[in-house]
Amino acid sequence: MISTGNNLVCIERGKRCIVLLSNDVRAEAAFPELVKAVLGEMGLPWRWEYPDQFHRP
Repeated sequence: MISTGNNLVCIERGKRCIVLLSNDVRAEAAFPELVKAVLGEMGLPWRWEYPDQFHRP
């Protein structure tokens, strides 16, 4: 089964968005850093969406 990984993140106040499209869910691991690089640190709760990536020992 093929599954895509897509995400849309917008900053309402600044009227800025980023659309992330991928043909494989494995690409989602890069989404938090891509959003941060494009929109800056926004304090998004990525840990909720990707708990394995943000696991703290």
